[in-house]
Amino acid sequence: MRADQGWPKFANAIFYTNETAGQTGIGVALYAPASATTRYGRVQIDTEYPFGDNATITIDANESTSVYLRVPGWATEAVIPALHRTAPVGNGTIQRVPIAAGTSSVTILFKPRIRIEADGLTAPEAPDTTGEISYSVHRGAIMYSLPLGLNYSRTQHYAFESSDYDVRPTTPWAFALDANVSAPEATLEFVHDGYRPGFAPFNKTADPARAEAGFWPSHIVATVRDVSSSWTLQPSAAKGQEGWTPHVPPASPACAGGGGKAQCGQPVQALLVPHGGTALRIGTLPLSGLG
Repeated sequence: MRADQGWPKFANAIFYTNETAGQTGIGVALYAPASATTRYGRVQIDTEYPFGDNATITIDANESTSVYLRVPGWATEAVIPALHRTAPVGNGTIQRVPIAAGTSSVTILFKPRIRIEADGLTAPEAPDTTGEISYSVHRGAIMYSLPLGLNYSRTQHYAFESSDYDVRPTTPWAFALDANVSAPEATLEFVHDGYRPGFAPFNKTADPARAEAGFWPSHIVATVRDVSSSWTLQPSAAKGQEGWTPHVPPASPACAGGGGKAQCGQPVQALLVPHGGTALRIGTLPLSGLG
């Protein structure tokens, strides 16, 4: 997505106003540090979302009105304390919170959980065969992937200090994930490293003291096993490009002993990081069936 198109459209979609008779007020459709002035008053969002788990919306209302908060579909345990309910609010819904005239604050606690989503893939060599043969790891709005070591080779240089690069991995990439789809948090551990304002979330060189965590605001600790004997490379099918790309992941479970066919390596620890900040990554992996 081009930044000159994506970011303005995102910012434009954060707030809206509801003009329906009897249901007027300020709506929050997306979550990001932002503020706006509306006909009902000024509204401001304070949050580290998607790296933080809460958002506080402050409204300086001209008169009594309502604020409408979108609850993401993944937020199955979200709570809005101002509604005075002990049960979670409905995920994938819009929740109305009455607001008095003056200054009010409403907080939404997203309470995200780690989840593992099945990815149905089609094998190029067997296009009629589909199945849930690989899985991706998510928490809240973020997908977490296995980052790879990078080797950059400049292939072309242009004016204004712009260049083309060939990027190759320097670390192993063919792994199966030790995880239980029904109970992800039994084998996957979420770590909030901390987002610091002023530092780009995807800047991997800002703080050498945090090299082990990869300079990310958050990461997930996972256990993986080598499956390089059954997950190999094939020539890239991209038009006009030379190189190699991974085959479709082996079917899950991938490891012998867990119901699979391949002989897998010993369990090792790996860090999964926010997918969007990686240059090379493995975002979908088979399950080992072990662990």
